[in-house]
Amino acid sequence: MKTYKTLKYADKFRFVVGKAKNADGMTASDTIAFHYFNPNGLWAEASALKDRIMDLVVAKKVKSGWLLAYSFDFNYDKMSKLHNMKKPRWRNVRVFIDMLKYEIEKVEMKVAKEENK
Repeated sequence: MKTYKTLKYADKFRFVVGKAKNADGMTASDTIAFHYFNPNGLWAEASALKDRIMDLVVAKKVKSGWLLAYSFDFNYDKMSKLHNMKKPRWRNVRVFIDMLKYEIEKVEMKVAKEENK
């Protein structure tokens, strides 16, 4: 079985966006691709959270402004810019990922609180 480090470019990308369970040991570019496209990445987590917010809005438990306040649109733009860079800097990738994890955590707590009311 081949490991991440021994895969060729196309196979590596398929692994990163499809089969990988986490981004450990990946390059900065592949780490962003993992979190952007992989179902185990942060963007999938943020999208699921946005869907839960939509469910709360439809159920009239929260106001529609929650969709604007907690939509992660800024993060989507930033992730897109990092992904489109030929060689993103590790510092920018780490800061972005840490920021997105923190934001998801905060929004998750708010959503859970509203769902349990």
